This record gives sequence, structure tokens and C-alpha cells, in this order.
Amino acid sequence: AQFNEWKAMEAQALVAKQNQAPYTASRKTAPAKTYSMNSESTNQAKVAKKKGWSKAAKYGVIGAAGGGILGAIINKKNRVAGGIIGAVVLGGGGYIFGRSQDKKAGRL
Repeated sequence: AQFNEWKAMEAQALVAKQNQAPYTASRKTAPAKTYSMNSESTNQAKVAKKKGWSKAAKYGVIGAAGGGILGAIINKKNRVAGGIIGAVVLGGGGYIFGRSQDKKAGRL
């Protein structure tokens, strides 16, 4: 019984929604479930830039990870110190390189 009541309410809501949408004369007919919009405006839509990681951040993280691994491999007597030094040096180098790429791309 509840299902039938719900179904009847949904049908009424659908009919009410269809009655509210006015159709214009300039609308093209299309096959079922295919919609198209026509515009005579010459304005172009503005595309928002994706807000993700900058190249400086990406290259800094990649450089730090690679530097940590290489530093630990190279310095066999004290792997922790070698990893930290390698991460700092290559992370900084990656950041500097990425920053220059960001400047070329106009992100800054």
C-alpha cells in the first residue's frame, strides 16, 4: 500500500515537473533522451584551470623521495643521515626545476 502511494506521488510530481518546463519554438527535435542546446551568442565559455599540485611541488616530492633512497644506498655507514641529506638536496633541486617549469607555464 505504501509503495502504491509513493508511486502515485512520484507520477504526480513528474507530471507537475513536465508541465512547468515551457518549450520554445527554436528548440530542435531530437531522438529520445538526446538533448541539444542552441545559442546564438559569440561569447566563449570560460574554462576553469584545474587546481592541483604545482610542478614545483611534484618535482620536489619526487626529488625528495628519490634522494632519500639514493642517499641511504650511497652512505652505507649511516643510512638515516644519508637518506636525509639526499632527500634535502634532491628535493630542493626538484623544487627549483619545477618552479622554473611553473614560470614557463604561467602558473605563477
